[in-house]
Amino acid sequence: MAEPTLTPEACLKRIAQQDRAAFETLYKLISSKLLGVVLRIIPQRSLAEDVLHDTFLKIWRAAHQFDPNRASAMSWAATIARNAAIDHKRRRKEIDLPDEVLNFQMEKDSHSNQPRGDEATRLTLQHCLSKLEETQRQCVVLAYCQGLSREELSEQLDAPVNTVKTWIRRGLLSLRECVSQ
Repeated sequence: MAEPTLTPEACLKRIAQQDRAAFETLYKLISSKLLGVVLRIIPQRSLAEDVLHDTFLKIWRAAHQFDPNRASAMSWAATIARNAAIDHKRRRKEIDLPDEVLNFQMEKDSHSNQPRGDEATRLTLQHCLSKLEETQRQCVVLAYCQGLSREELSEQLDAPVNTVKTWIRRGLLSLRECVSQ
């Protein structure tokens, strides 16, 4: 069993020699800090925990590359965690659509050639949009407010066109149901 007084640097040196106890010790020493790094990039905790798991697998495989003369163990591991989170986000091609962008788009686009609509209607639509699943909401807003085609959404979300069509359809059905209540 690894000594609990090991430093992260000493742990990495032993991990490079496939020492599982040192790996466990390193995990206990730095996992919460690395989770914080990942959560800043990927705020969904379950996804962040998956990325943290991948990070530690990368640390296990790359421990022999650690050079204490170039960086501290924490900095080295944090860089791996940060890069893993960014890679994960790029692979998912998430589209962040903050509420202020959504509100602006709705005000700008939903009443383009018509007189300003009823404020209650706008608030109802915003409320109903907020109830949709994130992917459905993104698809509906990007398709109807920003004019993206299903093919463009498919590329951005890295999903088949038919899946995007389903998300849009289900989103619109949920919106219709919510607005009519």
